[in-house]
Amino acid sequence: MRAFLTPASASKGRGVYNRVCAACHKLFGEGGEIGPDLTGSNRADLDYLLENILDPSAVIGRDYQLSTVKTRDGRLVAGMIHAATNDVITLKTLAETVTVPRKDVEALETSDVSMMPEGLFEVLTEVAEVADATLRMSEHSEEVPHSDGRHCETELRDVLFQARP
Repeated sequence: MRAFLTPASASKGRGVYNRVCAACHKLFGEGGEIGPDLTGSNRADLDYLLENILDPSAVIGRDYQLSTVKTRDGRLVAGMIHAATNDVITLKTLAETVTVPRKDVEALETSDVSMMPEGLFEVLTEVAEVADATLRMSEHSEEVPHSDGRHCETELRDVLFQARP
């Protein structure tokens, strides 16, 4: 499986990541906040990374479960519960944060299906894009400095996956 990443490019993966993942996930301080921050996750474990991408509903952290509030006037608000008190429920949606007074809530349901869509790799046009995005997400740092000051993704690949030229 690791040989799959040998020809991958972390710099190309940055573009793929920005196009497919960054709307919801933060990585190295940039991106959305609806999904988990990937910077501190177990990204170096390729199996863990791929399992979470290929089957996003297999394990959903409590903070990332999709909840739907139906209000007494018929509105539906779907998102992650950001805060809840006796008086209000605050949901973080893809577009905004919405606070609903508890007195206006008719129903509150929590889903066991992730907001992260299945089939994310299906939108990628080439196998190389999958490898590039996977390498980007598995990086340990924003950039890997080369001894002469350049940034070298090949050295990163060698360190992470013991790839040989």
